[in-house]
Amino acid sequence: MAVSSSPDSHSVVVFSGQDAEVRKLNLRVNRGLFAAGVWVARNLTDIDLMAPQPST
Repeated sequence: MAVSSSPDSHSVVVFSGQDAEVRKLNLRVNRGLFAAGVWVARNLTDIDLMAPQPST
């Protein structure tokens, strides 16, 4: 990725072919983290199952 700065502090970002692969990897990692977060959130709703059960 090449960044060229102009005097008025604006920057222009130019993507190369390799950065497309990095974006694909980031998308896959983000999807994985999202799926892991959903899995944890769904399983934490069952936290009451870990409470001691009344003896009968």
